[in-house]
Amino acid sequence: MILALLSVLFLLQIPEPGPWKALPSDEDGRYAYRLIEEDSAGEPRRLVLRATPSQPRDWAAGELVYELSCSARTATIVSVRSLDAGEAEMQVVEVPEERRRAEAIYAGEGLATTLYADVCPDGPPLDEPPPPPQIVPVPPRG
Repeated sequence: MILALLSVLFLLQIPEPGPWKALPSDEDGRYAYRLIEEDSAGEPRRLVLRATPSQPRDWAAGELVYELSCSARTATIVSVRSLDAGEAEMQVVEVPEERRRAEAIYAGEGLATTLYADVCPDGPPLDEPPPPPQIVPVPPRG
């Protein structure tokens, strides 16, 4: 039983990749990322995005492991973890493979656009986001 638990914990650990690369900060906090792995063709790229909140929270930093596809212009969340002020892991949530969903990255979406431009400099241009849904009043039935 203990061996099985240790095996699961080992699989959830994030390998120690290269140094963090800063992304633009905003009123919510500071952001940085680092690549973990990519296949020989460079697709998809797996990276860790770290968020450090500007206001005090129950956690000192949050890390999201993403798979970023430059050719498809999508990002898929693989796992999320929270860290305390001493960098100790507080919680890890691994997204089951059958529940992972690739989300489109669109031009002008701030952090995602900046991350795509940095990680995929030779990737295809991003599409403009679709228009927001329109609320149409429905006449009362009578």
